[in-house]
Amino acid sequence: SNIKSFEKYLLAANFGVIAVISVAMIANLPSPLLPLQLLWINLVTDGTAGLALAFEKSQKSQKETPAFFQDIFGKFLWRKIFLIAIFMTFGVIFIYYFSLRTLPLELARSAAFIGLIFFSVLNVLNARSLEESLFRLPPFSNLFVWVSVFVSLILSLLTLYFPIFQKAFGLASLPGIYLLEILFMSFAIIGVME
Repeated sequence: SNIKSFEKYLLAANFGVIAVISVAMIANLPSPLLPLQLLWINLVTDGTAGLALAFEKSQKSQKETPAFFQDIFGKFLWRKIFLIAIFMTFGVIFIYYFSLRTLPLELARSAAFIGLIFFSVLNVLNARSLEESLFRLPPFSNLFVWVSVFVSLILSLLTLYFPIFQKAFGLASLPGIYLLEILFMSFAIIGVME
């Protein structure tokens, strides 16, 4: 079950990134993310939050099914993956498009960058179980997930607000109100899967 959870998380996040770039190209918008930003997003989201899912305890119904009978890529899992990826894509494109209308390109990219990270990192909470609602799981049964969410967010905020990282990644400091709005929008990813 941990493999399926990791697959769900990883594939949804990566399909979301590909879709964001593709939709921006089709809409003839400037690229919302630079190559180094994409690498950072993969490192922070897949490398920390995704790996924490390996420590999630299996639910009772998953333990009763022998491993060789579990379909790793079942229809139900694919539906969830695409639903999450589509929601992330529209969320990030919405953030980017409206940021482009009022902010310089560097700030609009910064908004897309942090929006994608927020969506991905918060989605790890959805991936903790394939069957149970997040709100029915014991909240601290996997402390690694919470530590990884915290570490991912702190590293990303450091990248966004420290001048040496801003220069390297092509980012700019977002005003606090924009950051809070993006974070608030990102929490909707939890509601989509519940």
